[in-house]
Amino acid sequence: MSSPDTFETRNRPAGHRESRRFWPVRLPIGGCPASATVADDLGERSHRQRSSDSAPASPAAGFTLVEALVVMAIIGTLAALAAPSFNELIAGQRASNAAGSLHVALIKTRSEATKRNASVTLVPSAGGWKDGWQVLDPRDSTALDSFPATTGLTISGPASVIYQGSGRVQGSAPAFEIISTALPDVKRCVSVDLSGRAFVKKGAC
Repeated sequence: MSSPDTFETRNRPAGHRESRRFWPVRLPIGGCPASATVADDLGERSHRQRSSDSAPASPAAGFTLVEALVVMAIIGTLAALAAPSFNELIAGQRASNAAGSLHVALIKTRSEATKRNASVTLVPSAGGWKDGWQVLDPRDSTALDSFPATTGLTISGPASVIYQGSGRVQGSAPAFEIISTALPDVKRCVSVDLSGRAFVKKGAC
């Protein structure tokens, strides 16, 4: 079936060929149509969303009740093991402090005796050596120096210690034994030799 005869076809020269026009299609960067790029982008987003939805949730931070009980049990065991050593440390420190204080008092008494060239006496407080001690002035028996009472200790020793002006002790060499009331095995010894020098040692006298 022939095409209808029109004015254009009738007036075309012989041998004329009809040219067809092709309109260019603009492609986005990358060579793919814009619709394809948008589709790929939507597909990728959908894939990411599905992946995040299917990912397993991370466990919550913190301790469970069983873990907390285990930790508390371990702490209690360690505290029970450390308690005896801690008590012994405190008792030993108290005994050492009392022995050091008594040693200083003996040195003070000897120094006052040699300085004054007179006999100076170290005496316990009214309740005994555990309640403290004093260095007495030989002229009027007033206290030249006083030392406080001890805590958690028993102290056995002579009724007094008298230093002569020569720096030697009067009578036999005195000794003091300091014992912890909580742990009787914790002991300190303060002794004085005949020349008047005082010494401290760990253990019984």
